[in-house]
Amino acid sequence: MSMNSENEKRASAENKNVNQENKNTIKNSIRNAYQKAYTRLRAFRLKNKDFTIISNNCCGGIMYHDLKHRFLSPTINLYIPADDYLLFVENLFDVLNLRIIEEKDTEYDYPVGVITLPDHQTIHIYFIHYKSFEEAANKWYERSKRIHKDNLFIFMEMGKSTSDEHVERFLRLPFRHKLAVTNTRYSDRRIQYSDIYDESYFSGKILEHKHGISACKRYLDDIDYISWLNEE
Repeated sequence: MSMNSENEKRASAENKNVNQENKNTIKNSIRNAYQKAYTRLRAFRLKNKDFTIISNNCCGGIMYHDLKHRFLSPTINLYIPADDYLLFVENLFDVLNLRIIEEKDTEYDYPVGVITLPDHQTIHIYFIHYKSFEEAANKWYERSKRIHKDNLFIFMEMGKSTSDEHVERFLRLPFRHKLAVTNTRYSDRRIQYSDIYDESYFSGKILEHKHGISACKRYLDDIDYISWLNEE
């Protein structure tokens, strides 16, 4: 094979890569524009102000973020397992007055906190988006002071941990506004079914953007949480 032929093939391959990169850049720009427009539309629909979302994972934080709303909740950028979260919200205001202790020597590369109730039950909080326990604890205490007790919204992604016991405990919570996302259908409108918990599911999928013509939407947006937050 001549040197010219090799150069031509190399040039052709490089051109294809450049063209593909340009297409991807254009595609991403269009998607980002649609996402921003969709987010603004959702924020425009929001009538409620100064609300507190207590969430067991990052869903609450993403709602605040997409709605351009200040974080009025301590449950931002973290994860609380199902049983621990239900214990937390069953004793919400008592728990928020308790101290968080760092759990040391864990298998995780992010800080983990533990709150111990007077009856010695424990609540584990996984601060998955924090670099240090000190930072996480300070943010927890700081944002706990911002809670609006008269405008509380309790959100839980049960997902694959859904069970009748969890649903029953959730529905018994003494809060007017509560919403759970599950992998099982229930008749109560406060329990919303999602079909994302199939064999392709991965942790955090609910916060991912969709593909194709729905790329401006997150899977979380299938749940009409704007109408929920607007409830009186």
